[in-house]
Amino acid sequence: MSEAWFADSIGLQTRDGQSEDNAWRRRLLDLVSRRLGRDPSASFNAVVKVAKGADPILVQAMLRELAATASPRVRARAREVLANAGQQTALLSAVCGEGLPAPHPLDYEWRFTRRTRDDLVSSAFARASRSVLLLGCPTVALTLLARSPDLRTTLVDDNPALPVLSDLVPRETANYTQLRADLIARPNVTADLEVDVVIADAPFYPEAMTGFLAAAVNGARRGATVLFVLPPFGTRPSAESDVRDFFRLATASGLRHEATLTNGVRYVRPPFEANAHRAAGLLSVADDWRAADLAVFRLTSRAAPTKAPLESERARWREVVVGGKRWRVKTNSGDADAVEGLLQPIAANSVLDSVSRRDQRRHQANVCTDANEFFITSNPDLLLEVLASINTGLNPAAQGEKLLGRTFGFTEYVEVTVAHDMITRGAGAETELG
Repeated sequence: MSEAWFADSIGLQTRDGQSEDNAWRRRLLDLVSRRLGRDPSASFNAVVKVAKGADPILVQAMLRELAATASPRVRARAREVLANAGQQTALLSAVCGEGLPAPHPLDYEWRFTRRTRDDLVSSAFARASRSVLLLGCPTVALTLLARSPDLRTTLVDDNPALPVLSDLVPRETANYTQLRADLIARPNVTADLEVDVVIADAPFYPEAMTGFLAAAVNGARRGATVLFVLPPFGTRPSAESDVRDFFRLATASGLRHEATLTNGVRYVRPPFEANAHRAAGLLSVADDWRAADLAVFRLTSRAAPTKAPLESERARWREVVVGGKRWRVKTNSGDADAVEGLLQPIAANSVLDSVSRRDQRRHQANVCTDANEFFITSNPDLLLEVLASINTGLNPAAQGEKLLGRTFGFTEYVEVTVAHDMITRGAGAETELG
């Protein structure tokens, strides 16, 4: 396997087509190789566990490389583990229960395992006398509401499909507040909350971590505890440097680092990620494979964060739910008069075998579903009209003609009909591959 192929396999290329960070790649490859050489009975999930947060699809690519280039012993073990990875041994855990919508890949939303959320809630109880601020942690909010409705709890989340969580618990919850905000663009939404504890679970990208950090500092009182989830080394080549930058910014913002719990949180694999793994031929991935580190801080002073709020593209994506499936369409990204190419899948079966933002195919797409399906549309406004027509029962072609102000020709009518049929075939279906 060439390094260029390896970079392609994780959606990561620099101008010269080489891996962004060869040292990162070599370290991960060495971890995998040593586990294979040391443990003759290691399963695929055991190998994933030593890869420090590297996606199973990336581990699969490494095993393929070792199966072709390593010593005879490691080569044989790599082939055995690859065969194990293709065997159906894991069942998808429930992450869409409790009245919550299915996670969407564009939200980079992974929900905590039950044990992790219980641990976080216990930590909040131990540290908070009156109030907790949750940044992107809806399942922790549900657990807190069920266990301590009198605690003043504020949840900030940008999921457009998220219901008001206090409506999902039987107790009275007068002390609960839920705000919808993109913290990359609006980190000041938490100003003056003066809470005792903040729990922040940002998407593992620098701009999101920066926004969540600013929101945490803005919402905490002096002396408050801030629990911040951070990406482990294997997440991507820049993970270690991103975390170092984060710690520098946290210190400049008035936070004192007290401890870091390695693998302090663990997540349940969402349906969209299970779809990606299945599309890659990985059928035995453990549902709780993904772990992350938990950093503990104390707010000692309220220094102004050193970075201003950033621009965010999230507002350009509009969501329409059809038959339970969450469709996102990026507006202002096409031709307002086009009909040809109304809905074209990016990959076979439309399901992408990756959940990484670095995957170049994601950058081509302007349509995405919660099943990890990615498409290109030539006319986002027309596609949104077709999606809306399915929910209202109106004729999609007629609605499209009204939108464009003209009568469709035969091929345009067929284009709209095909898009309509593609959408309705998936409506109401499971958000995982059958």
